Amino acid sequence: MKKLLIILCLVFFSGCQQVVQEDQSKPTTYTYITKVISEPPGARIEVDNDYIGDAPLEIKWDELSSKEEIHTVKAFPIYENNLVQFKVFFHRSIPKTIFFDMRLGPIPKQYEIDID
Repeated sequence: MKKLLIILCLVFFSGCQQVVQEDQSKPTTYTYITKVISEPPGARIEVDNDYIGDAPLEIKWDELSSKEEIHTVKAFPIYENNLVQFKVFFHRSIPKTIFFDMRLGPIPKQYEIDID
């Protein structure tokens, strides 16, 4: 009976080992990548008011380094008659691709016509 109790204790305690990470001082980081494309190519791209390059390019978002909850990606045109465009999104919903069509013009005014 004593041997059975010892065997049960050994089996129980050997199955309850805790898994410990080797280096717990470094938190796990996740990097998200967003492709930015513009038509025509070459639009100047800013992220949160910081210039990062000309499209096409990739933005690498580090979960720990990004402290802002809302991000703004702006595209500045290289040709006249094109307009500045921007996209706004939450950090928890980072898109995989952002497309800027720099050839788009302003939205025309909408008129309300009341016919009686």
